[in-house]
Amino acid sequence: MTNSETTPNAMPSFDQFFEEYNEQEVNLEAYTVEEDKMQNPFNSSFPVNVFPETVRNILLHYVEYRKEIPDMLGSAILGAVSAAVGKTYKAKTDRSPVILALWQCLIDESGQGKSSAMNFAYKPIHKRNMRAYNEYLKEKEKLEEEQMKNKFDMLAASKTRDSNEMEQLKNENFELEKRLQKLKRRTYIIDDITFETLGKAMDSNERGICLFTDELVTWFAGFGSYNKNGGAKEEAAWLKIYDGAPVNIERQNKSYYNPTPFVPIKGAMVPNSLHELARGNRKNSGFIYRMLFCFPPGDRPFVPDREKEPLQREFVEAYENLIERLYALEFDKDEEENLESHVLAFDKRAMEIYYEWDDKKVDFINSLRDPQKSSFYKSVHSRMKMHYIRLAGVMECLRAACHESSLEYVTYPSSYAAAQLCEYYEEQILKVFNFINASPYKDQSGHFRVNWRKVFGGKNQLEAREIKQTLKREYKMSERSAANYLTNARKTGVLRYGGRIDRKSVYILNQ
Repeated sequence: MTNSETTPNAMPSFDQFFEEYNEQEVNLEAYTVEEDKMQNPFNSSFPVNVFPETVRNILLHYVEYRKEIPDMLGSAILGAVSAAVGKTYKAKTDRSPVILALWQCLIDESGQGKSSAMNFAYKPIHKRNMRAYNEYLKEKEKLEEEQMKNKFDMLAASKTRDSNEMEQLKNENFELEKRLQKLKRRTYIIDDITFETLGKAMDSNERGICLFTDELVTWFAGFGSYNKNGGAKEEAAWLKIYDGAPVNIERQNKSYYNPTPFVPIKGAMVPNSLHELARGNRKNSGFIYRMLFCFPPGDRPFVPDREKEPLQREFVEAYENLIERLYALEFDKDEEENLESHVLAFDKRAMEIYYEWDDKKVDFINSLRDPQKSSFYKSVHSRMKMHYIRLAGVMECLRAACHESSLEYVTYPSSYAAAQLCEYYEEQILKVFNFINASPYKDQSGHFRVNWRKVFGGKNQLEAREIKQTLKREYKMSERSAANYLTNARKTGVLRYGGRIDRKSVYILNQ
């Protein structure tokens, strides 16, 4: 298959993808993986198979060690890669380049492994942050010692009344004072979400600054703490930050301005805090749609949050080295030696798979007859297109760190990975809207995004109780919502009543 050929109408399977790509005589040895390693534990829909082999091995080892699904760590790794790349690279399709900052929210009950996955993925960044802090303290202590010595020398010079030496020491002291005032701690990651802290941190690191918090709800709840309009100004400022647009924040006697902000966000919350997301104008402003949610099933086996034995050192070191290689990526420079981002344009085959994915979504939206439902999916898809480009750019940088890309373009493997990841994250945001009951189509019809055959293991005959329990588990529905959903599925012809078998109501799947 040559680059001039178009991709098939149907998105290829993972096996077809490798078969087609290998026909181009591209070295993809690193993508080879045993079939059994491709299987996700606990029937997770998270696409582990689209990651480079190095990352897949890390993911699978962690999953085996933790006895957990890969969703949480996989998402956290994508966020850590975004933070490490920073503003050094952007990605573009047929429009203006976009930054690669990801906003992520991990949703799960307490004690289910949220913190463990996040801490593992971001540990290399925290270590880098600590090294920078220690270097700052060391330099500060050195300058303060020089300043103290200078003051003693000035005292001695005053006694000898050596005016020339005194003038020289005063100049040295002035320079030391200036160096101390200019000395800044280089910051990579923060958990303080106030604009004061964020403004100072962004000034200290030209790559950008990562916001990392175990309790993301405190971020939303903090909107409006400095004004009386419900946090509208804060939300507007954060929307600018998401886009990488110039932002100016006024705080009493201080002003914070950044022409090119870059703030990837990684946070977690428990399901019962999700209602905070829909408060105010966040749904209408598109604020929610900018988040990439990870909302694992709540009924999976409980895993004690403790370490029985350490992770194998080779996997820990491999991951830390990967993140360090991403931090080694350098900026481009313009003619005047000013720093600017490299731009990764989608190559032809990457664009083809992007257009194919986009066309499928547009066809689905156009097929909807419910105006409210159509409007909702339009909102989701408009943001997913942005997520697609960012995820593809992040994945290309990740492949480069795994020695699988030369970082000249966004290539087909990264575009394909972004398509699969967007499918996953679209499922997640639908779960979120269902949980907080903020969906604009509360009378969910049988055409809701439930893949019946996939969710129910390909069975055609389903018990009513099984249907409701599965909908509650997979889509976080309440008992009443699941019952209403079942009724609507019958009305729309997705299911038909099959009578009673062994005193149990049975339905037949028509799909």
